[in-house]
Amino acid sequence: MYKFLLRIVIASAVFTVKGDFTETIANKTHDQYNTSTEKKCECAVFNTSQPTLEDEPIMMQMTIQVECNDEGETTCSKLCEALALAAHDEAPKLLCATVGNYNNLEVFLYSRVCDCDTWHFTGLSRNNICCSEYEAIGCSEEDLTP
Repeated sequence: MYKFLLRIVIASAVFTVKGDFTETIANKTHDQYNTSTEKKCECAVFNTSQPTLEDEPIMMQMTIQVECNDEGETTCSKLCEALALAAHDEAPKLLCATVGNYNNLEVFLYSRVCDCDTWHFTGLSRNNICCSEYEAIGCSEEDLTP
């Protein structure tokens, strides 16, 4: 029953997430989308602000099927943002369980649809995450110094 309620909350959040996503899709043509038969929406967390196709995400989640067009991209971006906001409090634990040891980790949330050639920044990022032996820990002043 809780899984069912969580799905309803996430689905509602998709349509209530604030933000203007037009800048990421303003000048896009249909040719920029792969015509893959898998119409998937992917959410990914990177530790770089401008990931390339060669960059491996720290975490990645495939969510729902979407159309391979601007509307699908907007829906995907909003869904990724809603999922990240819903998991905000648990994010450091989840990230540290993946990266192991890290001082002052800064992460950026991206989305893409239909195996598009580029990732699109959702507008969400988080910094000052410190991990030791796959556990989230508080960052000391030394850890935060560039």
